[in-house]
Amino acid sequence: MKSYNLALELDAGKEAAEGALGDRLLDQFADYHPVVTVSNLGRTELIVSIPAEHMWQATSTARALSADLGVTRVTVELSDDFDRRAGTEIPPLLSVTEVADRLGITRAAVQQRIDKGALPARRVGAAWVVPAAAVA
Repeated sequence: MKSYNLALELDAGKEAAEGALGDRLLDQFADYHPVVTVSNLGRTELIVSIPAEHMWQATSTARALSADLGVTRVTVELSDDFDRRAGTEIPPLLSVTEVADRLGITRAAVQQRIDKGALPARRVGAAWVVPAAAVA
């Protein structure tokens, strides 16, 4: 039997991931080693490990497990591939200034959106970076 990782991006924001929804997902999927995080688009993301004979069995299991969730994206892949990819994929990123230029607003307005959780961002050193996909 192989191990697959299922990543579900949900129709819920950062606050939900850090609050009651995140806690519920951790409890509901406890048998599947769950991780609740925030996607590059600022949505709640659930990642679980699923044992399966082949990709289609893992995909069917993923569908059954997520039937009651508001899913916006599903990814199913071998756990080994997931682990290798996690160490290499860096999405296109923008600085606060670049986001302000693209949106036609001030840097302060961008920072306010980041602080409120309305714009997904990560701290890199002393600076904030925003996934380009969140601004497109």
